[in-house]
Amino acid sequence: MQQTTKDLHKAFDRWFARPIKALKKVPNNDGALVALATACFLYERYADAALGSANQKVSEKRKIKQLEKDFALSPKDAETFWDVVRNGLLHKAMPKQFNYGKKTDWEFSTNYSIPIDISGSTLKVNPWHVVDKVLSLWKQNIKLFDQNKNFPLATIVSEQNLFTTRSP
Repeated sequence: MQQTTKDLHKAFDRWFARPIKALKKVPNNDGALVALATACFLYERYADAALGSANQKVSEKRKIKQLEKDFALSPKDAETFWDVVRNGLLHKAMPKQFNYGKKTDWEFSTNYSIPIDISGSTLKVNPWHVVDKVLSLWKQNIKLFDQNKNFPLATIVSEQNLFTTRSP
């Protein structure tokens, strides 16, 4: 069932934006790791939808190319972020130490002025800048959120945490 823009904003805010905002309040930025992992899977859904809406076949290579574009990264930096951070967080709950057999040091800090940067062999990430960028991409393109037919957006049935893929 196609949802209205208002419904999409409501669901996105309820399930993602508000919980992430709550994570920002966790002392010592301890919520940043979970927020970054969330941003990684939200970004992947965004990249899939953006590519699909442009009638491009979705592939990992194209998603990395989209990351390169959206975050103004070099191809190598986008690939490194995808493998070390995205693959690491979403598959093993921590960034990878070895990227294609080569040791990659990583640092997360809220003091970095840009979301993603590589200095020498160190991948530097400001988790909140990455999170904010991904949330912004979705807010600007919320209609894409309901485009994935294999993983449709659930419908909010009641305010008591009941949501379903079935029509109410």
